[in-house]
Amino acid sequence: ASASADPDGIIELYQWDWDNDGKYDNEYTIPTTTHIWYEEGRYTVTLQIKDNNDTSNTYTLDVEVGGSGEPKLVISLGVSNIAPFDEDSERTIPVKIYCYNFSASGVTISVIEDDNLTVTAVTPPVNLKDGEEKDFLINVKVPKLGENVTAGTKTIKIQAVDTSGVKSNVETIEIVVHKAGGGMPGFAAILAIAAILAALLFMKKMR
Repeated sequence: ASASADPDGIIELYQWDWDNDGKYDNEYTIPTTTHIWYEEGRYTVTLQIKDNNDTSNTYTLDVEVGGSGEPKLVISLGVSNIAPFDEDSERTIPVKIYCYNFSASGVTISVIEDDNLTVTAVTPPVNLKDGEEKDFLINVKVPKLGENVTAGTKTIKIQAVDTSGVKSNVETIEIVVHKAGGGMPGFAAILAIAAILAALLFMKKMR
């Protein structure tokens, strides 16, 4: 659903009905997801999108599952949202990798774009069977802000690849970087301000 757009608002929720029963099975704040059917057949999938004005729209598509197909790896973000990063910090982010129509060996994560952040794969190479899904971890390290990295939204692009050269889709991950100490003043600073105000009031009374 990455092509979804809202010209007069912001899309806040993506809801998926995988079996056409009128009930939404999953909901996310990001436009991409992956679902596995364990039986061959034709399935009707409905996507409902909601924006910040509580306006919604739906789209329905039939999906054919089963039969022979080309070897395929699919990678997707393993969480619905990512908490902001402070400068000079690092954290792991989970992703999921799915394997279709073949058995993949030595599956690893390749970093396509890092936006001047340090992005490394934590999970070692893994073998995947046809229809199997596994969780992987990537580590994202944000340096101190400066000339090369500024505060704001950063874009990371990753891709799964196996030893035979089969590559997945390119998954885009957006993270927000904050300047350290840019929030509320600390307790000590508040005490210092209070002490100055008290001193000024005392001096005013002495006059």
